[in-house]
Order: sequence, then C-alpha cells, then structure tokens
Amino acid sequence: MVSPGFAFAAIGLNHGHIYGQTQVMRDAGCRLKAFFAPEDDLAAAYAKAFPGASRVGDERAILGDPDIRLVIGAGILADRAPMAVRAMRHGKDVMLDKPGATTLLRGVDEGGRESIALAYQRYGRGKTLAFPIYDSWTWQMDAKIAVEDMTHETYWRQLMRWLVDGVPDQVELTTAPDQVEPGETVTLIAEVSDPGYLEVNDAAVTAHVAGPKGAVIDVPLQWTGERNGEYRGTFTPAENGSYEAKVEASRSGATLGTNVGHVRVAPSDSEYFDAAMRAPLLRRISEETGGVYYTPQTVSSLADDVKYTGRGVTTVEERDLWDMPIVLFLLLGVMLAEWSYRRVRHLA
Repeated sequence: MVSPGFAFAAIGLNHGHIYGQTQVMRDAGCRLKAFFAPEDDLAAAYAKAFPGASRVGDERAILGDPDIRLVIGAGILADRAPMAVRAMRHGKDVMLDKPGATTLLRGVDEGGRESIALAYQRYGRGKTLAFPIYDSWTWQMDAKIAVEDMTHETYWRQLMRWLVDGVPDQVELTTAPDQVEPGETVTLIAEVSDPGYLEVNDAAVTAHVAGPKGAVIDVPLQWTGERNGEYRGTFTPAENGSYEAKVEASRSGATLGTNVGHVRVAPSDSEYFDAAMRAPLLRRISEETGGVYYTPQTVSSLADDVKYTGRGVTTVEERDLWDMPIVLFLLLGVMLAEWSYRRVRHLA
C-alpha cells in the first residue's frame, strides 16, 4: 500500500467515474501530476475540472515517472486490464473504477494449485457467472453422497436465483436527491427499456407526483440525449412531507412499465451526521486559495498571521487629533461646558 500525499496520474478518461476517482484521491491529500488520453475533448474537460495536471502525449511518460506511485483509469473496458498490467510491471499501484470480475470461491486441486472456482461480473444491467468446474455433476453421483442429499440441487437452485435477483424492471426511477427542503428542486431520472431490455429513446414518460395532502401534479420526462433510455424531469415541492412519484412509460400506445419513487421534504439534518474534520480537504482548500491550515499545535500563530490587507479601493489614512479642527473644537467645547456647569452649581 502507498501512503497518503503521493503523486498519482490518470490513464483513460472514457468513463465519467474518472472524476470521482480523481476527487477521492485529492481529498485524501494526494496530488494529480499528469494524465493521458488520446481524445482531445475528454482531455480538455478533464483539464478544466482538475487544473494543474499536465497532459502527456504518451502513457509511457507516466509509467516511467518514478514520482508517480498510483495510476487510476476509467478507459474503454477492453483497454483497462492491459493498461493495469503495464502499470504494475512498472511498479505502480492501479485503481480502476470497476474490476474485471469478482472472485467468490477458490479451490485447490490435487496438485496443490489454487484456482478460481466461482466468479461473477456485472454485465450491462445484469450479472454473468463463471463456474469453471466441468465435472460438478459427479458431486451428486459420488457413492459417498446419500440419495436423499439435496446439496447439489440446492446449490444450483440458489445460484440461479441469485443470478436473477436484483434484475431491474423495464422502467427504473431515481430521485435526486431523495431528501430536500421546501422550495428545492427534485430531479426525476427514469431509465426505460423495451421487453428485450434494450434502451428506448422514443417513449412517452410521465411522472405523477402526489403530495402529502393528496394533490397530484404531472411531470413530463424528456429524453436527455446523453444516454440511451434516460429521461429526466424536475418538480419543486412547496411543503414538508412525503411525496410519491409514480412514473409511467409507453411506446406507440403500449405500456412499457411503471415504477414508484419517494422524496422526503423536511428541514435538512445533514449537519448532525458525519460531523468530522476533513484535514486533507481543508489543506487542499487552503493551498488553492492562498490560505493557511491550522492544527492544534500551530493555532497559536493565528493572531500573528491575521493582518489587515487592503483590497480593491480600500485605503487606510491616519491623522493626528490636532489635524482635525472639528474634533478639536468639539473636545474643547465639552471641556468648557463642564467647567461652566461646575461654576454655576458651585461645585469643586
């Protein structure tokens, strides 16, 4: 494992996950030194989001840089594993947005060699499973297995059930965010597919939003044009309570599906959760804004560091009291008035 504060680089910017990966590393106190992407548009957007990092023309400039200890990537799926291998051969650690596959079970053969017995990978909106055991049928046929033993059948039934568990509906609804304050905008995002689970871009999608008092408003959702099958619409709740959004999608008069989402409208309580000092983030903000990050050990210098600095049209002018006649005459008048009062009242 590498320690916080090191330099890292990015190779492959084809998926938007690269922005989250980069921000996580920066929040941890690490420094983005360079990035490589052959696509000019992707590189320009990335450079705008993370200024200060240099774009290199060849990934070998990153792999050969001894200062760079970690390479992150979100390139084209077919390019990720080869890039990771090249980086690791150069002694770099690698962080990809999604692993190629997740190992669930390992086994050891008669020769003592360990190999994967069960692994799975996300495929589109579903799952794929690899079970490279060619003779699993012998588990049931072995003479040591009792006839009434249902282990083999149970294994395959549960495996099939797990494969189809969590399969999305033809219409999926997401609310962003799922909790707001009155007057804040809520975005409804629907993903629509046909019976073959192919994304549909020409569907009629409407959300019926029911408020806490039963009032219903219709919110049309339009295809975003950014992703196939993605539709988006917004509404603004006016009062506290729970809102239910039921989205319906149809195509050529035929219903594709429905889904329901909920939004809670109430005063924000985020300040009561996850209340902790994020030192790496504060350090980065202070560095980027020309400020100073203080710790309990260095806070004693705060008073000395606070200085008045003129900004814009602000000017500082100092004058002696005698150079301001109106103030001098006012002061003398007050003194004379007091003296006269004491004389009239015969006071000492």
